This record gives sequence, structure tokens and C-alpha cells, in this order.
Amino acid sequence: MKLTLRLVCILMVLAPVTLLGQALPNGDMESWSPIIISPTDSIPTGWDTPDVIASALGITDRVVERETSDVQSGSFAARLTTKELTAPPPIGTLTIPGTLALGIIVFDPLTLEVAVIGGLAMTERPEAMLGFYSYEPAGVDTATILVRALFEGDTIGLGAVQSTSSTGGYESFTATINYTTADIPDTIQVVITSSSGIESASAGSVLLVDNMMFSGLSSVDGLAEAGIKTTLYPNRTSDFLNVENPLNTLVLADIYNLNGQRVSVQQLESGLNQINVQDLSAGMYLIRLTDKGNVIYSGKFRVTE
Repeated sequence: MKLTLRLVCILMVLAPVTLLGQALPNGDMESWSPIIISPTDSIPTGWDTPDVIASALGITDRVVERETSDVQSGSFAARLTTKELTAPPPIGTLTIPGTLALGIIVFDPLTLEVAVIGGLAMTERPEAMLGFYSYEPAGVDTATILVRALFEGDTIGLGAVQSTSSTGGYESFTATINYTTADIPDTIQVVITSSSGIESASAGSVLLVDNMMFSGLSSVDGLAEAGIKTTLYPNRTSDFLNVENPLNTLVLADIYNLNGQRVSVQQLESGLNQINVQDLSAGMYLIRLTDKGNVIYSGKFRVTE
């Protein structure tokens, strides 16, 4: 029997399967919430990790931890480490990859099978998931970032990025979602692991992830829920982009291309600002406004010839 009957209520408190909004929740890893069973430990808000189940089994070591020094931007990143964990009989010692999931992780102690159920509620077709990662494998191992688009329980789109070698620091990634139908997904699952699986995992592999977002959504900011609006126009431009900073403080505006590369960063005053984009190549770009490391707006615009 899957180890979910007594854990689902706890897991749903920590990682709801129908999150409001469509932005990638806590993609910058700046928000962390305590594990109810072990309140001195924490997991990224809006995400699930194997540490929730481990806590229920009395395991104190953690495979996902808050990283404070080696970050891509902001104050925190997520450190995923493959570790050997010892659970009570009949499970025994297992090599568990550091894992982040948008959804609920379930584990069958008899078959040792792991699955993810639920995910992020979605009403659009994201093009890709972008972000930054740093990987240091232990021996022969593979880090994986998997994005799955679902419609009525069926997979209609997949995107994946894998790494088998040391990156020597942060690199950008783009997990482009390849759709097989014309349907609009109702759920998006994301699973990020420091090893390819329990049987082939190498203890000691470390994956850092930070600054993740979706591309291809018409509105991915959390400002609307807070009653705050911003202005971004013209959406197609060849020279200048007008951006409104809705706060009374300075914010940073980061612009990324669809390969996840940051091509511009500027400080914006409160109110309407004008950004020169004449040096950018024609194509689609993402813009993100942050206040002290907290994302306050994400959007997209197109540069024309």
C-alpha cells in the first residue's frame, strides 16, 4: 500500500496540488516553509520534497536544503543532494536523489516505486521552463529537470533537460515543452532530481537550482492577486520598452532571452521607466522585476526588426 493514507493531509498542506495563479510558484527559491512534523527543517514553499515523507519515517537527514552562499541571484537557492538514508524495516537503506516536485511525491515502501500526483493548475500552454542550475555529479550520474503538461490526466506535452557532467557553476537551462495535441493543459508537473533514479543514483551528487520561470504565458505575475498592476508596452517594439514600476522603491528589471540568458539588467525608479532595447536581436524576451530578491512581476515582449 502506498505511503499516502496518513501523509496526504500533511503533504497537501505543504504542497497544494491546485495552486492559485499560473506563474511558476517560488521559482526563485526565496520562500521556505517549515515541515510540519519537523518544524526546524524547511522546504521551498509551493514545492514537495522527499524530506516530508522522510520526516514521517523518523529520518532526520535532508536531501533538499536551503542554499545561502552559492546562489544565482537573490538570497537563496535550492540544494538537492543524493544521499543514503536509512528508514525503519522493511525499507532499510536507500539512495535517495534530492528531488523537487510541483505536485505530491508518493512512495510505495513495498515496491520502492515513487510517483508524483497533482501539480500546478494551468489554463494556458507554457512554451518552456527556464532557469539556472549548477551540477556536480558523484561518479556516473544524471541530473534531470522534467516538465509534464497534463490534460484530464493524460500527458499532452513534455520538456526535459539532463546533465551528466560538472557545470563548474551556474548555467542557464531551457526545458522546451513539446506538445502532442492542441489541448490547453489543465495541470503542469515539474520534477527536478539530482540523480536519474533510486537504482542508478550516486550518493553525493549535488544539484543547485535557482531563478526558474515559465515562458509563453500571457500573465505570469503575482501582482494581480495582490491588487497591484504594472504596465508593459509596446509589446512589439524595436527601440524602447515602457515599464511601470508599481512600487515606491527601486526595483531591478532583468531581461532574458528564450535560452535563459540574461541580456540586460537595469534599475527602475518608481513609476514609468523607459528601457532601450535597440541592441537586442529580434525575437521574444522575458522581463522580470524584483524587489530585494523577491519577484514582483514577470512578463514577455517581442523585439522586431
